[in-house]
Amino acid sequence: MKSKPLILFLLFLSIVINLKAQDEMVTYRKLFKYADSVSKTKQKIILDKGCYINLSILDNKHPTEFFNEAGNLIKDSRFNSASFIYYVGYFRYRYYNLANPGYQPDGDGAIFNSLESVFGELINLYMRTNIDNYIIVLEKTKEWISTYDYNFFSKNKNPAKYQEQIS
Repeated sequence: MKSKPLILFLLFLSIVINLKAQDEMVTYRKLFKYADSVSKTKQKIILDKGCYINLSILDNKHPTEFFNEAGNLIKDSRFNSASFIYYVGYFRYRYYNLANPGYQPDGDGAIFNSLESVFGELINLYMRTNIDNYIIVLEKTKEWISTYDYNFFSKNKNPAKYQEQIS
């Protein structure tokens, strides 16, 4: 009966996959419900003070932390704040990878691509539901990265690459 462990493993695997799919469905439902309410009320993006405090703390940390925080905000259905932090993190990580002399494609490059894929799909889906919000988030992102240095990997290390992200 060597097949019994295999059958149990496959059963366990199917349960895990099913639970993950259900969890994703809940997230997508929250996303579209929130996006729909934003569109119906025609409210403009409002970012709370805590979002800016989070960014000032995150600017002292490795760029993966921006994505972690965006994920936490998505779980709390705070999609505007999650989008803003995601995009700041996206540009911080791109700058870090472009200007870091110790850059390794199979290290930070692979991690960045994975995070961009996982979080970017959801964030970009949300942002496309309201183009006005999308524009405001990108403007606020540009304003943040133009005004505040990335202390973890300062713009002074490679001003040209930093400016490239702003452009």
